[in-house]
Amino acid sequence: MDRIKRHGTWAGTLRIAMVLITCLCVLFACLGCGDSKSADDSGIKGTGEKTTGKWVVELYMCGTDLESEGGAATNDLAELTENLPPEGVTFVIQTGGAKKWHNDEVKRKEIDRFVYDKDGLRRLDKLPDADMASPDTLASFLKFAQDKFEADHRILIMWNHGGGTVGGACYDERTQHIMSLNQMQDALASTYNKDRDKPPFDIVGFDCCLMATYGVANNFEGYGRYLVASQELEPGNGWYYTGIVNGFNEGVGSDPLVLAKVMCDSYMKGCEDVGTDDQATLSVTDLSKLPQLREAYEQMGVEAIKAAEKNPKKFFSRYARQAKKSANFGGNTRDTGYTNMIDMGDFAKRTEDLLPDTAKKVQQALSAAVLYKVSGALKEDSQGLSCYYPYQLEQQMENLSAIRCDLIWYDADKNLMYMFGNDANVDVDWEKGTCKDNFDGTWMMLDKHPLYTDVTEQTDDHITYAIPIKLNGEQMNLFVVYEDAKQAYRILGARAAINEQGAGDRNLVKLKPGDKVTTQQYAMSIDKAGKDAQLVDVATFQLGENFAVTDEPLADGTYAYVFDFIAPNGDYSMSDMASYELKGGNITTSVATE
Repeated sequence: MDRIKRHGTWAGTLRIAMVLITCLCVLFACLGCGDSKSADDSGIKGTGEKTTGKWVVELYMCGTDLESEGGAATNDLAELTENLPPEGVTFVIQTGGAKKWHNDEVKRKEIDRFVYDKDGLRRLDKLPDADMASPDTLASFLKFAQDKFEADHRILIMWNHGGGTVGGACYDERTQHIMSLNQMQDALASTYNKDRDKPPFDIVGFDCCLMATYGVANNFEGYGRYLVASQELEPGNGWYYTGIVNGFNEGVGSDPLVLAKVMCDSYMKGCEDVGTDDQATLSVTDLSKLPQLREAYEQMGVEAIKAAEKNPKKFFSRYARQAKKSANFGGNTRDTGYTNMIDMGDFAKRTEDLLPDTAKKVQQALSAAVLYKVSGALKEDSQGLSCYYPYQLEQQMENLSAIRCDLIWYDADKNLMYMFGNDANVDVDWEKGTCKDNFDGTWMMLDKHPLYTDVTEQTDDHITYAIPIKLNGEQMNLFVVYEDAKQAYRILGARAAINEQGAGDRNLVKLKPGDKVTTQQYAMSIDKAGKDAQLVDVATFQLGENFAVTDEPLADGTYAYVFDFIAPNGDYSMSDMASYELKGGNITTSVATE
């Protein structure tokens, strides 16, 4: 096939704007985009030599709703086939797992296999339909690629939704199954022997959400040399495959690490081009360094247990507060769902005073393992690997990890209380045990419509909020960041919550003028305060040309303001209510007593 036919075959039904944007990206030359660890910092330099040896890239593409609803897989296939790879580089592709495909080559209700190399794109096989979330289906693909294609360098890329250590990846929307990490390991073990010195894959990559975790890295140790994955939810544009092919063409020598860096840099540049880079992350972890990281991490756990012996309440209170302050990924609220993933390096840095013998050792071992990373402006504290932190524990713990403030509005005529959500605009003195609110009669609003807010992340320079809304009739969470330096809010976009299988949604939707937004709040009966709160629609409106999120004066009325005292398990208790009467900008306050 020539270039025009190849491009037309895959991308005929794509949104024209996205194709034009992605086709402009020549990405291999962009080393060090975002907040990245440079090649010099990692101690390893790319050769830039002509690509040598036989490279086989095995792309397991489970299309799911990313393809059926938005054509994301078709877009990536269009990117892949934009330029021919050099001699010796072969992409082997398996597709399935979607109710609908947005191109004429891939068919639903069957498994398709393709090859893409210097001679273009060719269909290799058409198989009966199968569950792409089944380890047997993955094992069959791995065995096929091993038998048919000799390789000096073998790469595995899993394409789909991801849910991290607990959730796994490869959600098939037809079967509603998702593949666990153990099942992925079973599929690999059916074809390859585990070898820590000479693993069968040079790179195991996840074009999925939330998969750069300590648990995932441990799972693929011995099967891959490097793990390339994202700590955060990936945006819908995902990896930029034209940049990967261009990387091969510009030369990676025989060094898989050079290609891994190309994957990171091209991804970040692609995100920058479509405006989804703020929270983007991608990292390269050397899985041969896991034994040292594992030893340091386990020692940190032992030190934590010993440190808690004398005064467990005080220790775990401080420990949990540092976890809450650490960079976290995926949302971790009741509306977004819980991934229970925080940044391992950021957490270790924040606990140095609590764990002086081991926290720095974890940071050192992590730095040695994570050879390269890129991250957006709002994820500058991310260090490349996440670890599990239970926001929701099964057993009770009576210590505080955070204090938030809640705002409530009384509608006496309807006997209802409307909750405006929580904010982190609270001054807390943890040593003295005092907290002070900064309420001034204003609240966060979108085009002058009050929002229900939920803090998902609070760092030293910004606060990120998740806000339940309906966007053009679909239930989503709007993500908004308040940046201290600018003293202003910025809208990041909206995405669906983590699904029942634990997979994060990659489709970050950018708001635009004319979109229909329905704001929502939790409501309950005044005489049943604290029980059976329901999320209800409040106001529906169209976004104007210059829509924005700003703090605006609240309407006159009766409000209540309370402090939430939050325990590490997500449970909380509330302070007495302080009642506010707002009238003409004046605030009259009283405190309820029994």
